[in-house]
Amino acid sequence: MAPASSLYRWQDADGRWHFSDRVPEQQQVDDLSERYRQPDAPDIRIETRDYALSPALRQRLELSITRIFSIYRQALAVSPATDTPFDILLYGDAEAYRAYARATAPQLENPAGFFNGQTGRITAQALPDHDALLRLITHECSHAISATQGGYVPTAAIAIESCIRAYYPRCLRL
Repeated sequence: MAPASSLYRWQDADGRWHFSDRVPEQQQVDDLSERYRQPDAPDIRIETRDYALSPALRQRLELSITRIFSIYRQALAVSPATDTPFDILLYGDAEAYRAYARATAPQLENPAGFFNGQTGRITAQALPDHDALLRLITHECSHAISATQGGYVPTAAIAIESCIRAYYPRCLRL
């Protein structure tokens, strides 16, 4: 399960809502931590190849995955499986990643990451832009969750993930 973390919401003077894992100074905040913490989230396993994953980025990835599971449960009434570990493999070496992707999913054209329904694993290139990596993993999580629901259609997972981005963008921003 992802480590415990906090999520706060507040409204600025212009009426815009903001979300963060840190309490801003001089703001009245709503603590949403319990709402998005799932005690039955899957065990998240992140493996790396030729990449040093910092503890801070690992925590952000785990929190992002936990939140996407929460959004699926709470907003979409989807119950993703939590009885099997959620596996992610990050490649630091771009050429090694491309070789693996070509061997495993030759039908994909130059993806930065993909979900393999046969192995149940998300594999991605460890992008240097950590925000882009979080978006990529969140996107692939939609494929993985959709695959556990039966009748998996990749384009449906993309549509659901797009809706989540549109309606819950600040929850996914870490």
